[in-house]
Amino acid sequence: MSAASCTVASPGDASDCAPGEAGCDSESHATDAFALEEELVCDNTSVCGDSTSGCVQCALAGNCSAALDACGVSDPCIFYLECTTVTCGLDPECVAECAETFPAGAALAHAIYSCVYCDECPNDCSGVGYACE
Repeated sequence: MSAASCTVASPGDASDCAPGEAGCDSESHATDAFALEEELVCDNTSVCGDSTSGCVQCALAGNCSAALDACGVSDPCIFYLECTTVTCGLDPECVAECAETFPAGAALAHAIYSCVYCDECPNDCSGVGYACE
C-alpha cells in the first residue's frame, strides 16, 4: 500500500494503515496525504471574516491558535496590538512606530497575521492587504 492509498477517516484512525508503513506516522498512523488535506480547512468559504466569523475565526480557533495564545500571554504583543488598533487606527506611519516601540510584540502579532492571511485563509482573505512572503 502506498502513502497515497493509505486513507484515514479521521485523525488517529488507522484503519487502512499498518504500523511502520510508508506514509503513515508510527504514533498516530496519520498519513502525509491526510495532513496535506487538513492544511486549508478554513479557506475557500468566500468569507474572510474577523475574530468572530468566517475564515479568520476558523483559523484563530484552529491552526493559528498557538500563535494567538503566544500573543495573549505576552505584554509586548498586547501593547503592540493596542498601539496599532486603538492609538493608530491602523495609520501606516503610526503602526511602524508601534513596531519600533514593541518589536517583540510586533513579531508575535505578525506570526498571527501570517498564519491567518498567508497560511490558513489565502483565498478568502486575499484582499486584506497583508503582504505574505
